[in-house]
Amino acid sequence: MNLKQFIDYRKECPICQSKLRTYLHSHKKQSAQFIEDRMIMIFPLSPLDKRKSKEYKVGYSFDLNKNDFYIEFYTKELVRIYDSISMYLMSSFKSLHDNLHEFCFFKECDNCSRYTYSSNKFNLDLKSCSMSSDRELFILHEYFGLVELNDKDMDRELRIYKLHNYYDENRSRLSCFDSDYEIDANYSIYASYEKWMDLPTIQFTDYKKMLDRLNKLMVFS
Repeated sequence: MNLKQFIDYRKECPICQSKLRTYLHSHKKQSAQFIEDRMIMIFPLSPLDKRKSKEYKVGYSFDLNKNDFYIEFYTKELVRIYDSISMYLMSSFKSLHDNLHEFCFFKECDNCSRYTYSSNKFNLDLKSCSMSSDRELFILHEYFGLVELNDKDMDRELRIYKLHNYYDENRSRLSCFDSDYEIDANYSIYASYEKWMDLPTIQFTDYKKMLDRLNKLMVFS
């Protein structure tokens, strides 16, 4: 798939309907801009000498249809630099790029923190300005954190379902447990008492239908 297809896969969180945020590589400080047919992921550049250097930013500007990219430099105020780039600025960028090393795209919900999906990993070749990987861009992983009121255990108010879909392996990983805290459904929360089942891929339809399906799965598990 191309980058546009990846971005358009889901624009809103299927859990809370909030707008999803796009990231490149990690949660490292960054911002995304969409201009015509390009997506620009902008990172701050750490000056090599903070006492003497101005602050700059660098943008990985991706073609949404072709998956190639080029590099743009900006001032701290996000004014693009069109003049020649100093060796000092290039060194700062090269340090950032080498530290990032391997890349992926992912989108997640910053509102409920119960949904995310991510691409396969790839490298960004600065010489060819292309994304290089063993396979073309595809959705590698998707996570859903679902919560419902618990009518089976009076000691725990909520029932939590955590569903990971691994599309390269055609499988799902499901955990179900009772809890008093909705935060336990967040993708960043890992509890030692979680028990997991490996299953054929469970496709998400809508929230209520998915809860019904997962409840039936647990009855027969």
